[in-house]
Amino acid sequence: PGEIPPLDFQVPGDFSSAAFPAALTLLGGTSSDLVLRDVNLNPTRTGLLPVLRRMGATVEVEEEPGGMEPSGTLVCGHSTLRGVEVGGDEVPDLIDEVPILAVLASRAEGTTRITGAGELRVKESDRIRALALGLREVGVEVEELDDGLVVVGGDHPLSGRVESHGDHRIAMAFGVLDRVVRARTGSGGIQVVGGEVADVSFPGFWSLLDRLSGPGSRAGSSRGGGRES
Repeated sequence: PGEIPPLDFQVPGDFSSAAFPAALTLLGGTSSDLVLRDVNLNPTRTGLLPVLRRMGATVEVEEEPGGMEPSGTLVCGHSTLRGVEVGGDEVPDLIDEVPILAVLASRAEGTTRITGAGELRVKESDRIRALALGLREVGVEVEELDDGLVVVGGDHPLSGRVESHGDHRIAMAFGVLDRVVRARTGSGGIQVVGGEVADVSFPGFWSLLDRLSGPGSRAGSSRGGGRES
């Protein structure tokens, strides 16, 4: 028994939500670098970062002192990504980022193999099945495993109609892929059915995506000259 004294603290932004606009920039879907401030950098939540570095992503982490848990700024730039292996030892710290990781893999050079992610079968949807169906529907070569995916990357135009399956992360992942394909190839396009479910975790997601990938957005080399915050 005891008293809890009042206190003031700031809750940092959700890393899982930040991963979507970060991926948009890494894949060349914006016209400049992207700065994401006040992001939660607790190492148990940021398992995607070392995977991105292995893929060749341009991501700088600027940790800020103080606070109740680590937080800071992510600076993302256009990158040429390569396929990687992601195993069960890494998956617990990036389980919510697997949908956007699959999208990143679909535009990387080579093949990405994700295993040890069987938990995704019982999320808001069967995310392994939803990702495999959606990627295949728009023209990505993908193999569905019991506990993951094998995604063959490429830079060819993609198009098609994808179901969100009532899952916010599936909707947002394919929304990012749509904007990237349009920016990089000037053709194609992906219709996300049930995309409004993104409001469950990211109200305003679609308007933000439109702003970041609007007129002037294009594919570019690593580390463009300007920054979008």
